[in-house]
Amino acid sequence: MSRPVDIYRQTSQKHGIGGLTHVYSSSPKTATDPGIAFYYHPISSPSRAVQLVAKHIGVPLDLKLVDLLKGEHKTDEYLKINRLGQVPTIVDGAFTLSESRAICAYLVNRYAVEDSLYPKDPRQRAKIDMMLYFDATSLWPAIRDMQVPQLSGKRAEAEKVEAAKKQLGNLEQMLSNKKYFVSDHVTLADLSILSSVTFLEAFNNFNIDEFSNIAAWVAQLKRELTYYDAVNDSYEKAKEAFRQPAQNGN
Repeated sequence: MSRPVDIYRQTSQKHGIGGLTHVYSSSPKTATDPGIAFYYHPISSPSRAVQLVAKHIGVPLDLKLVDLLKGEHKTDEYLKINRLGQVPTIVDGAFTLSESRAICAYLVNRYAVEDSLYPKDPRQRAKIDMMLYFDATSLWPAIRDMQVPQLSGKRAEAEKVEAAKKQLGNLEQMLSNKKYFVSDHVTLADLSILSSVTFLEAFNNFNIDEFSNIAAWVAQLKRELTYYDAVNDSYEKAKEAFRQPAQNGN
């Protein structure tokens, strides 16, 4: 019986997910470069968070697909760019940066024409940082640890499901009587957490509706962010591959 990861490999080329050129180079950009070199994978929620931020502020990214399912993030070429062997990573001229939330902050600080995503006001920024740290240390690890084993056809472990639900319960309370996490508009906190939460959609076996505040917030942002579908197109195609019946994997 084929595993979801095998089905994904077999269908990724068909869907155009795996068709990007793999160029592992940290050399400075030239004037003709289409944008900041961005090493990513579409099933990576941290990668998608960076793409949402870049689209929001109008910064072009030169997409460099790193096929995690083939182990390309552990090759010598890629480890020269990111010694931890993780995605995402950006190369902006001679400057290399990893960790999605650091990348998001960098893009806004360096390239945004205004600071609404990451306000300079110390208290507003501190609140956004608080949510980003919660995402990085509590929410995303719990969601990731529940979901990733399913790529190999394993069932989600009951304790991992409960750990994810615990953090989602915390998030649910944080959204009580709120439209956004920090301000009266979208900030980095919303975009990063949105990417984490939507990884729950990967296998179509987790019902987010029991967390009504989160479900309403996700639906609202998907409507509001005009670039959401464009950023997540490859992720949607990957989800289709994961959801194919195993017997149709060939």
